[in-house]
Amino acid sequence: MKIKLLSVAVVSLVLSLFVFGAVASAQSFQSGQSPTIASGDTVDGAAFMTGSTIDVAGTVNGDLYCAGQNVTVSGDVEGDILCAAQSISVTGKVSGNVRLAGQLVTVSGSIGKSATIAGQTIRIDSQSQINQDATLTGQDITVNGQVGRDVIVGGDKATLDATIGRNVTAGINNLRLGSNADIGGTINYTSPQELSKADGATVTGKITYTQASPQKPVNAYAYSAAGAIVWILMLLVSALIFALLFPRLLHDVTVKSVISPVQVLVNMLVGFVAGIVVPVAILFLIITVLGIPFAVVAVLAWLLILLLSGFFTAFYIGRIVLRRQSNTVLIMFVGVAILALISVIPVLNLFIGFLSLLYGTGAQLMRLKDTFVKPQYDMPAES
Repeated sequence: MKIKLLSVAVVSLVLSLFVFGAVASAQSFQSGQSPTIASGDTVDGAAFMTGSTIDVAGTVNGDLYCAGQNVTVSGDVEGDILCAAQSISVTGKVSGNVRLAGQLVTVSGSIGKSATIAGQTIRIDSQSQINQDATLTGQDITVNGQVGRDVIVGGDKATLDATIGRNVTAGINNLRLGSNADIGGTINYTSPQELSKADGATVTGKITYTQASPQKPVNAYAYSAAGAIVWILMLLVSALIFALLFPRLLHDVTVKSVISPVQVLVNMLVGFVAGIVVPVAILFLIITVLGIPFAVVAVLAWLLILLLSGFFTAFYIGRIVLRRQSNTVLIMFVGVAILALISVIPVLNLFIGFLSLLYGTGAQLMRLKDTFVKPQYDMPAES
């Protein structure tokens, strides 16, 4: 009984820590060209949506997870939103947090908690209200409306023309305060140049400026873009080669997760536990001295599992997006393209990368468990 209670406690803890926990109780799973939750429709639970054009005009009584090209959320979401797309627009009411990544992200609705957004262009419109904190990373950021607590911005340029309840922290090339800016606390920023402040802007607290080292933004962005392109190409080529060599292995490792979303959580839990247990076991083997040869083999095997985890995660994502597709290489291409896109988005890349590592590691270990055959120690006697 104690073991069962401990297991339940561990599972509950992990589910509360990881964002994909809500998938286990998802009441709506949609994929295709234009997945939609129409106005007047209600989803009692989490909604997971993938497609080219995603439209959420109804009510989601849980969390919303989405990935696509164009995403519009005009309805009410009682939980959190986690979305990645080329264009994202949130005009409805969100009771929880929003975590968004895209080329163009626009928020003009009400956010009950905090907003974490990464994108090229970020617009927080004048009718928007973020009740807690706003963490924004992008090339062109505009913040209007109201933010209840702190604002953290990073990137090229940002214009703050909002009512901000507490402090502003920025690492930015160009920071500007609009005429409607009302900062309730302090401003602490690092930049190559001092901020510009329009007439009418007010700051209650102290403004602290740290001058950044002179740099050439254009060249820096060029090198960053070139590095990102090289990284994406390396990831894509490696993944496609793996798909060509081991198509059956990719299918067998991910098939249970495709059939049952609960298996995703199981794999992540296994990956989390293994990440703690395996290093401890290897350390124990090394301490015993006699177990060093086994420790070396275990280290190599564990590193291989970690390195391959991203491939299995990418293939799983591809299978979710292309449910009716059977071409292994095409499925891998789509999955790794999505992961590659996320990998160049600050903040979000670390978060998704960690979850990807957990899932891929756990999926491989679960497959090894299923294929494990108990050794036969009793050999037939020779006549």
